[in-house]
Amino acid sequence: MAVRLDHLLAQAAAQLVQAGIPAPEARWDAQLLAADAFQRCAPDLHVDVDRIRVWALLRVHISERVGEQTAQKICQEYRALIDRRATREPLQWIEGTAAFRGLTLRVGPGVFIPRPETELVAGAAISWLRRAVSPVAPENSRDTTSTRTVIDLCAGSGAIGLSIASEVPGVSVVCVENDPTALTWLKKNIALIASRSTGDNHVQCARGSSVRAVQADATAANLTSLIDIQPNSAVCVVSNPPYVPQSQPVVQPEAARDPASALYGGSADGMKIPRQIVAQAGRLLASGGLCAIEHDISQGAAMRAACCSIGLTHVRTYEDGTHRPRWTQGVMGQQVRGRSV
Repeated sequence: MAVRLDHLLAQAAAQLVQAGIPAPEARWDAQLLAADAFQRCAPDLHVDVDRIRVWALLRVHISERVGEQTAQKICQEYRALIDRRATREPLQWIEGTAAFRGLTLRVGPGVFIPRPETELVAGAAISWLRRAVSPVAPENSRDTTSTRTVIDLCAGSGAIGLSIASEVPGVSVVCVENDPTALTWLKKNIALIASRSTGDNHVQCARGSSVRAVQADATAANLTSLIDIQPNSAVCVVSNPPYVPQSQPVVQPEAARDPASALYGGSADGMKIPRQIVAQAGRLLASGGLCAIEHDISQGAAMRAACCSIGLTHVRTYEDGTHRPRWTQGVMGQQVRGRSV
């Protein structure tokens, strides 16, 4: 029996609305998953969301484009995808990827899904590093002083660290992640992006840059030895640590699917782990190095106090696109006998 695409999309969107997904988001998800179903069952057609929209407007019958047998497979696959989304499974898990600053990251159960606000934190670090890091030395030069160490603490999928490695020449990025499942996703993304085999990502490390993953507790006092760098030698420490206040548990169904270890900051105000990350930055950063840390909208003052306590200067909290205070950064002051002034 012939199935019109616009009818199929309308039925899917209605199912998602019934599951509690807002109507505009439900319509978008229905279109995106339709494109996904076509890509899985008829990859040679290269069907994207724009084509799905055009075909829906034209009231196209799916079998007109792919034949009856393939149309049945597409409809079956599509309904399975919509059923998964109706359970409030994150769209990124269903598709297996998440977009982040031009990267296509592999994600799934057990790893935090990167958010748009974190792109701003990564962007701030990238802009600063482009000004602070020396140009890359010629390939035949023995000069290695142009390489600078950047530490991404609580790296998760590697979104921040890989963005820096792909956009800033001449940096050596260390992504620190302790959770074994998240570490698996991190290594997958490094294999896809950091290698010179770019696959369908069309992204690779910037010239002279590298990235590696280390399994370690980001708050460990001996982290410098665990990640094999000298104390007070990093040019930048950046982190999206667990910071959700335990007094305010996550209730949004998709966000609640993220691992609790990547969400909650270990105390009622959510600042226990972020304070430990700031203290770690004090052990890692060289004089003049940047610390940039994402946090909850309620934590700006506490984060600024923590940053100042380790000797950071020019400490400032920045807003996201909705004018909410979402990350704080500062620059390490001069180091004197193991402390900052």
